[in-house]
Formats: sequence, structure tokens, C-alpha cells
Amino acid sequence: MNLSTRYLEELENTDHDQALRQHLANAVEVAGEETGVPLIIFETEDQQRVAYFGPVIARMPSPERGLELWDSIECIATGADFFELKRRRASRSKVKTTKRLFPELS
Repeated sequence: MNLSTRYLEELENTDHDQALRQHLANAVEVAGEETGVPLIIFETEDQQRVAYFGPVIARMPSPERGLELWDSIECIATGADFFELKRRRASRSKVKTTKRLFPELS
């Protein structure tokens, strides 16, 4: 694994824990208890805060495709009448998650 040693240096650092807990509590307040992470909070065209679980992607997009994906998600998510979009999973995600990067911590 080719990770910076900075990650290991920060392993026991609790300086940001309270801010992260508060941030997650705020997100859950908007999203509801029945969701998970990743969570994205948007403000709709009628100034309501809404939260969505996702996006869940199979692999990291190129920077250009990532911006296109973000713009598309933002467009539908901020519409006052949009609720949910879901499809069957064709494959498992190949995006490197914390669990995949640090299996010994799971």
C-alpha cells in the first residue's frame, strides 16, 4: 500500500472528533435515522434542506466525469419535487474505502 505516513500519525488524534460528531448529527437530523453514509445535503430551490444517501459508484470517475456526475446529482437533488433514484447493482464497488484501505482496523 502506498499511503502517506501522515494517516498513521493522525490515527490517534481526537482533535476533530467533536466537530465530526456534530456534523454527523446535523446530517442525520436532515436525512433521518434510516440512512447511512455517504450523505450529501442540498438546499432545494424552495430553500429546504434535503439529504440523500449516495452516490454509490462502482469506480472512481475521471475528474471531468466526476464534475459531470456532481452537476447531474445537484440538478436533480435540488428540485423541490425530486425524491429518490435507485437501480439494481450490476457489480460491487471498486472504490477504495477506509475498510478496504485499512482492513486491520475493521
